[in-house]
Amino acid sequence: MDGGRWTVDGGRWTAKIKNLLTMDGWDTMETTHPKTILICLPYAGAGANCFTPLRSHLPEGLQMVEATLPGRGQRYAEPLLKNADDMAADIWKQVSPLLYRPYALLGHSMGGLLAYLLCHKISQAGLPPPVHLFLSGREAPSVPPKEPLEYLLPYQAFKEQLEGYGGIAPEIVQDEDTFAFFEPMIRADFEAVGTWQYHPRPKLDIPVTVLWGTEEDLTEQEARAWQQEFSAEARFEVFEGGHFFIFEQAKAFCSNLKMRIGEKRPLQQRDKYL
Repeated sequence: MDGGRWTVDGGRWTAKIKNLLTMDGWDTMETTHPKTILICLPYAGAGANCFTPLRSHLPEGLQMVEATLPGRGQRYAEPLLKNADDMAADIWKQVSPLLYRPYALLGHSMGGLLAYLLCHKISQAGLPPPVHLFLSGREAPSVPPKEPLEYLLPYQAFKEQLEGYGGIAPEIVQDEDTFAFFEPMIRADFEAVGTWQYHPRPKLDIPVTVLWGTEEDLTEQEARAWQQEFSAEARFEVFEGGHFFIFEQAKAFCSNLKMRIGEKRPLQQRDKYL
């Protein structure tokens, strides 16, 4: 790192950082008419393909597609976004061509907020809603952020804060070179979440499951507050583990995805789009 900045031609990037940075977020695996697409929206500080650990546990007929924000994956040269609404608009451009096929949405942590904003864009555009929405490791949007200005902390204090509550993948926080590289991205994501302002919106008529880990910094009350955003009755699931329980309990988590996506629901809502 030179003067706090990494350069492509500086020869200082480790192989680990290169791999985390340049992997394409879009699923290139060929499938034959998958029944449902699972569109995954990233957590703060996530690189491309951050949901890869779930792939081997997904049921047949469910194809994963991972949205990639600017500044990571094959979009690493694009400026970072620091506004959650801008992030949702960017993801909207990526996924809107896919929304005429059956699809589910999974948003983890920051991705939960982005999935919520994306669903409102989908509704406003009159496109088919997801067959199911999964919101994991994220309090309801009406819950004020506990520390909205933590993105302004000095470098070391910011790093210690992240290590303390486990909100960032350990492989990023625990390696000094990796963290130094990803720190601007993480700060941008935290700024986007911390500065986003909630205002009541029309309730979404979407089947939704809210999930969280027993050991993460998220209360049941904060999770259940999601119900006020939906007209349908939300489901609430608790898993053993911390903030990244979706990977710690990948098999059980993906079994839950399969069960919820397979649940029958009146078809009239999707029929009108076909």
